[in-house]
Amino acid sequence: MTRLFPVSSKRNIQSLDGFWEFEANGYTKNMYVPSCWNVTLGLLTYRGTATYQKTFTFEGGNLWLSFGGVLSKADVYLDGVYWGSHDGGYTAFTLEKEHVLPGKHTLTVTVNNQANHETIPSSHMDWFFYGGIFRRVEYASLPPVHFVDHKFSYTLSDDLSLASLHVHGKLSQDANVPFAVYLEGKKVFEGTSQQGDCVAQFSLEHPRLWDIGKGELYTLSIETDEDDVVERIGFRSIRIQNRKVLLNNREIFLKGINRHEDHPDFGHAVPAGLMQRDIDIVLDMGCNTIRGSHYPNSRLFMDMLDEQGILFWCEIPMWGVKKTPLITDALYQRGVAFHREMVHQYYHHPSIILWGLHNEIDAQSQQARELTQGFRAEIEAYDTSRLITFATDHPAECTYLDLCDIICMNLYFGWYGGDMRAWPGFIKDFRQKMKDEGLEDKPIMISEFGAAGLYGHHTFDNIKWTEEYQANLIAEELNTFFGEEEIVGTYVWHFADARTSIQATDRARGFNNKGMLNEYRKPKAAYFSVKNAYRNQS
Repeated sequence: MTRLFPVSSKRNIQSLDGFWEFEANGYTKNMYVPSCWNVTLGLLTYRGTATYQKTFTFEGGNLWLSFGGVLSKADVYLDGVYWGSHDGGYTAFTLEKEHVLPGKHTLTVTVNNQANHETIPSSHMDWFFYGGIFRRVEYASLPPVHFVDHKFSYTLSDDLSLASLHVHGKLSQDANVPFAVYLEGKKVFEGTSQQGDCVAQFSLEHPRLWDIGKGELYTLSIETDEDDVVERIGFRSIRIQNRKVLLNNREIFLKGINRHEDHPDFGHAVPAGLMQRDIDIVLDMGCNTIRGSHYPNSRLFMDMLDEQGILFWCEIPMWGVKKTPLITDALYQRGVAFHREMVHQYYHHPSIILWGLHNEIDAQSQQARELTQGFRAEIEAYDTSRLITFATDHPAECTYLDLCDIICMNLYFGWYGGDMRAWPGFIKDFRQKMKDEGLEDKPIMISEFGAAGLYGHHTFDNIKWTEEYQANLIAEELNTFFGEEEIVGTYVWHFADARTSIQATDRARGFNNKGMLNEYRKPKAAYFSVKNAYRNQS
């Protein structure tokens, strides 16, 4: 997949991006990959099955195929023979086949973007569920013994002056072969794999620390004579102490924005130039963190955040599962698999400080608690170096807030009923709830708040849907939040207007209009309210 650095120096990775033969619902054309089919004229509302096909030339041997993202279920065939499948569109998947003959081969992918109450996301979601092969496709010929998995982890001493690293590479065969580990191009370890496991441990004194606005990165690789894998890592610590968030032992306030990886002309297949443009706008607004609402973002975007020192909240697209009977075993197992893929694939990005389990699901049932426990356990089995949370729209009623490291609440006083002046009283009552439940040691974040404002809609009166109402409400809310000791972060909803699947009266134009910018990144008055508040918040 497209990255900002080479992920291997020995693999001859080739791209399959470009035009593929495409057919959907009787509609036939050449479709560019990566893209979302819904931005094609005539296919905006199509949800169903589409078929992609492409012929490519392979040198022969062990064929490795990588899809950066396919929305949402993909079945893959090589030369008409079923090869494999993947369910869940926002994480990558790979396939491997041995002894593929040299020459031309035909790759066929059937893609389905339909949803129901047991899929993730479900058929009820508050963003547009695009379809298509929307991230990069690559292939390579791998040697018989190659890396199939790897994990580069570390711990920092209390004073952050020493990094102890642990490197594990898993080979495709239970072979005993020489391997070496390189840090910044310098060999720091060499040994021999044991039954396919390449394990190394070493230390680094006085590492450069990754921090906000300071994307200090190290290149770390593990290699054998025939294969290698490369990652970029950043040394930093993130923890909770005395109800505060500490980054590198320093208290920080999370000044955030929720962002959909979406554009009306590209769908989820946002090009690199627009990603950087979005980052520039986020930084100009005074933000130090982004929430990837509500799904893992492109690895290329994550590389950009790593380089520029921007914090990130990464979550799976489980949204709005409210009724207890809908939390089925099939849904739970999909959620576990989604978390496993997310945490394995995104583990090495230092920008990620928060794993999100779900958003606005049922707040009280035992099933919801067990689901949350299972999701948390899945993440902690692989990664204990980050904070774990979920966002609830019923914080006062939620019965499993003990399962998160930071309590995150989505509330829209002044928009979905109530008045924004209700915030101080609500926070006071919620503080008492926390004390009664023994949760007073947990910090709070306001993970969603705000109002819709139609770009260009102005009046002399402060009424809903105007830019003035949106800007004034958000400015007053931020002023309130900054004065509350328990609140350690705010994530404004949201960055830019985004197309949504919900065609309701509060989704004018078919968009969620709560963006600080419109869908084409033109600023509303609220943008300047947030910029003023964030830039003046110490």
